[in-house]
Amino acid sequence: MKQRMPLGVLSLSILWSVPALAQSGMCISQYEPVCGEDGQRYSNACVANRARTSARVGGALIRLAEVNGGNFFFWSENDLFIDEAINIVAGVSRNRLPVFNDLSAEPECSQPHLFHVDPQNMVFADASVEICDATADYIDRNLDQWLEKIDQWCPWSARIVEVRDYRKLHEKIEKRERIRR
Repeated sequence: MKQRMPLGVLSLSILWSVPALAQSGMCISQYEPVCGEDGQRYSNACVANRARTSARVGGALIRLAEVNGGNFFFWSENDLFIDEAINIVAGVSRNRLPVFNDLSAEPECSQPHLFHVDPQNMVFADASVEICDATADYIDRNLDQWLEKIDQWCPWSARIVEVRDYRKLHEKIEKRERIRR
């Protein structure tokens, strides 16, 4: 029986071989989205490397699907939030309301949207006040007013649908650096 490599291991092995692929000018077309150190989102780590940036590690790139058919990608470094998001996607936990407590007016791996959420200041809740409910498109259209008066986002009808966890890669890189010393 042929054994398959688990997806997480495959993702890590692809990221380890990225510099060699990028230097050769060839990148695979596999969709493994990463958040680059430059704040842009790339289809995979090799494409990020070709753009002369590296993929962020120590967090997760998460995709939120909205009721209007839109998607909002964001970078999270909040371990409790990431763990619960993974459980929601896996069907282990029920979907709960994501609450983002601090928004900023620059896109940070959230393109094409004009804002990003603080990578630490996010929680899941069972309920929230209605004033922070909106779609990402609505916030884009009213960004200055939203940041000035609300500065919180709790998209009631959105669902976490994808989590790309890059925390373990961070640990492997740190371990490799300790071995080199």
